[in-house]
Amino acid sequence: MTRQTESESSHGAPGRIRLVDVLGAFSLAGDLAIGQQPEHGARSCYIGMQIADTLALPNADRRVLF
Repeated sequence: MTRQTESESSHGAPGRIRLVDVLGAFSLAGDLAIGQQPEHGARSCYIGMQIADTLALPNADRRVLF
């Protein structure tokens, strides 16, 4: 049995591209392109997800919100 490193367990299989990473990169690029503070989109997403928690939205709706 091989031991998984913390990086592998939190990021999935090595060499796999996760949707969250792609969306995060696009969000940062968009912020920089329009002159927003870096990670403005990420902060907005975080606030939206906290509201989704409060409203107990189902996962399908949270995915669209994200």
